[in-house]
Amino acid sequence: MREAVTLDPMERAFYPIWRELMANQGAVILGVSGGGDSMALLALTHAVRAMGELNLDLIPVHINHRLRPDSDREAEQLRDYILTRFGLKLETVTVSLDSSQGLGIEMAAREVRHRALETARQVHGAGLIALAHQADDQVETVLMRILTGTSIAGLAAIAVRRDHIVHPLLGYRRQDLRQYLERKHIHWLEDPSNQDRRYLRNQIRLEVLPYLRSRINPKVDRALLALAEQAKDSTHLTEDYTTALIGQHRLRFEGDHIHWPSVFSDWPGAVQGELLARFAMHHDLRVQDYHIRSVLRHKGASWPKGWQLTWTQSGELCLAKPTRRASLSEGQSVNAVRFESGDVAWPGRGRLLVESAAPGEGIAHSGQVSYSSRVNKPDDAIWQFRTWQPGDRLRPVGLGGSKKVQDIFMDRKIPVVLRHQWPILVAGGGEVISVIGLADDVTSRLSGSDWVVIYTPDPSPGVSCQPKNSDHGRSARDHDGLHR
Repeated sequence: MREAVTLDPMERAFYPIWRELMANQGAVILGVSGGGDSMALLALTHAVRAMGELNLDLIPVHINHRLRPDSDREAEQLRDYILTRFGLKLETVTVSLDSSQGLGIEMAAREVRHRALETARQVHGAGLIALAHQADDQVETVLMRILTGTSIAGLAAIAVRRDHIVHPLLGYRRQDLRQYLERKHIHWLEDPSNQDRRYLRNQIRLEVLPYLRSRINPKVDRALLALAEQAKDSTHLTEDYTTALIGQHRLRFEGDHIHWPSVFSDWPGAVQGELLARFAMHHDLRVQDYHIRSVLRHKGASWPKGWQLTWTQSGELCLAKPTRRASLSEGQSVNAVRFESGDVAWPGRGRLLVESAAPGEGIAHSGQVSYSSRVNKPDDAIWQFRTWQPGDRLRPVGLGGSKKVQDIFMDRKIPVVLRHQWPILVAGGGEVISVIGLADDVTSRLSGSDWVVIYTPDPSPGVSCQPKNSDHGRSARDHDGLHR
C-alpha cells in the first residue's frame, strides 16, 4: 500500500472485497447509470485502484435507453463529469427496447442493458462486469420475489458473482453510499422514474417496506437479508449435488429429444428443479417457476418454443421439441377416414387398429403404450375417424353432462402436438362417439356390434415420448373393464 494514499473508511473496507473479486483480472467493465449507487461504485473502485496493487483497467460504460427526453443530455453531462473528476473516459452505448418479447419496460431494459454490457466486455477483453446493486436492492428483490412467487434459488436473489457479473456493493446500504459520496463531494443523478409507483419495485421500496418496518418488524431488512444468505447456501449445495449427478448419470441437455432416466423422479425436488432450470437455460427458454412445478408434480408441461415435457410409462422424463408434419399442423384435421375392421389408414401420427370383439371380452394388444376404447356400433351406422376440431363435445359415460374434447385433452395432459393427431370417432352427422382411449360418449353403449379401437401414438420423428396416463396406458384387455 502506498503511504501517500489516504483512504476513506468505506474505501478501506471495500478494498479487500474488490481485491478478492478482481484477482487475476486485467480489466473490468463498470456499469455506470449516473445514479448514486453506480457513482459510488465508480468512486470506490477508482480510489482503491490508486493504491496500485491491482493494476486493473477500469472501463466505465453507460447504457442510454432513451426512455426520457433528457437522456441524451444527461449522458453527455455524465461523460464530461467522469472525465473531469476521475480522468476516465466514459463509453456510452445507446440502445432501443425490444417490445416484441412481451416484456415490461423494466425487464426489457434490463435484458438489453445486460446484452450491451456483455458486448462491451467482449470488445474490450475484460474479465468481468461490475454492477452497483446494494443491500437495499437485495431486500427489495427478496420481498418482491416472495410476493410474486419464487423458488428457494430465487430467494437467494442477487449473487455476489454469477458468470461474468459481480455485485461488490451488496454489503452496503443505500444511505451509506450516499453519505460516502457527500463526504467525497461527488455528484450523482436522481432518476425520476424511481418515484413512479406504477413499477412494482418502487411500490415495494416506497410503500410496502416502510409499512413493514413501522407496523410489523423494524428489523425486516435484516430478516430478508438473512433469508437470502440461507437460500444462497442451500442453493450452492443443490447446485454442487446436481453437477455431480449430471456427470454420474451422463444426463444430456443438447438435442431435440431427450430422455432422463426413471431415477430422476427419486431425486430431491430441489435437484429436479435445478436440472430443469439448467435445461431451460441451455435451450434459452424463458420459464417461470410454475413451468417447473408442473413437471415436478408428474404432470405434462408445455414450455416455450414448442417443448413438451412428459412422463413415460416407465417413469422416464421425456423432453421433446416436436417437429410437426406439414400435412397435420395445428388448425388442420383429418376427415372421412372410414371405420372398418383391421389397420386403418390413419394419416395422423401412429397406428389405428379396429377389431371386433365378443361381448364381455377384451382384446390383448402388445407393443408400445396404447390407448383403447370399446364401442357398440349399430350395423347400419356410418362412422368415421377424424381429428379434433374446435367446438367438438361429447357426453362422457358416467359424467351426466357434456364436455369439450379440448378439456378432455387438457385433463389427460396430452401434449398439444399430439392433440392434432389424435383419432376421434364420429357418427354420420358429426356427433363425437369416442376420443379414442380418453373418453367415450354415452351413445357408444347403444346396442350393436362390439368393437375395440386401439390407438398407438408413434413416438417418432416428431414426438419422442408418450404421455403418462395411469388409466389408458394399458392393453385393450385391461382396459375392457374401465367403462363397463
